[in-house]
Amino acid sequence: MKFVFSTEKEHEEFLGKGLNGFNGRFSANIIPYENKKDFGFYAYDGEQLVGGICGNTDMGNWLHVELLYVDGLYRGKDVGTGLMCKAEEFAKENGCVGIHLKTWSWQARGFYEKMGFTVFGQLEDHPPGEVNYYLKKKF
Repeated sequence: MKFVFSTEKEHEEFLGKGLNGFNGRFSANIIPYENKKDFGFYAYDGEQLVGGICGNTDMGNWLHVELLYVDGLYRGKDVGTGLMCKAEEFAKENGCVGIHLKTWSWQARGFYEKMGFTVFGQLEDHPPGEVNYYLKKKF
């Protein structure tokens, strides 16, 4: 047996196709891997990029937020709220039942909770001495 490191799209597609076949035997509600949709919304102040959000619709009919960032000068000015609203709108338009994401203990847990998210899990010592919180918002 040989194990090879790869970031090639064809290898990821092999995994997606295999999982489609396996998962399809257990649930009719799985979105096929190849139907996942990536998204990204970005906020500009004039010509200056000041924030953004990106992720994808996952195979379980949820929107996964991979990254959300707002420049420090624009925090507290509803830029993050606006980006989250755009992501939620995208999720609903694409038949998602909710949104899930993670945030570290020093980041934005309170922000997400104000937006209606709840913690459903946490990973201690990730990184050491901190907590990684997993949050969801079901529609």
